[in-house]
Amino acid sequence: MATVYYVADGPRDRATLPPLVETVLSVEHDVEFAAWKSIKLHKGYGRKLKYAARRALNRGDTALIAVVDRDTGDPRLPKLADQRDADRGLGLPTAVGEANPYVDVWLIDDLQALRDVLGMDPTAKAPPGKNPKAELDALIHESDIDGLMPALEAVAGAVRIERCRRAKETGFNAFVEDLLAELPSLRG
Repeated sequence: MATVYYVADGPRDRATLPPLVETVLSVEHDVEFAAWKSIKLHKGYGRKLKYAARRALNRGDTALIAVVDRDTGDPRLPKLADQRDADRGLGLPTAVGEANPYVDVWLIDDLQALRDVLGMDPTAKAPPGKNPKAELDALIHESDIDGLMPALEAVAGAVRIERCRRAKETGFNAFVEDLLAELPSLRG
């Protein structure tokens, strides 16, 4: 089975990104994960991505997926994409994405996934997405699922991009396009 090395913000992303990717690529894979803040040797996302690519190659991982949040400041995706493109010679398939503002917004954007997994009323309206983490946490708290991480993983596995209302503005559409373009060897 392929092993994919993920670099993202933390435990919430560790729970959500692999099931999202498995759904998009229609393939199961083993997961290795590192938080951006754990890569202390380098400053800036571009340099950290370069380090992560070399680390993934040394470990024998099949691919690298890196996602940043756009919760503050300027877009970070261009620097990631530039570094990824500069490292193409390494031979490691690498997909990058930027969630606006957090990966949680990709989950709350699919109302059907929330209804199905969390047992929401079929007439429930979608959360506004102004504070995706808090909105998602509140919905999970009201559900019958024990534990935040299992609930995040379950919702992520049920998300389908074609049902997401704001996939373009949240960065999910661009991430999915990058996955499909950059990781064709992983597709099931």
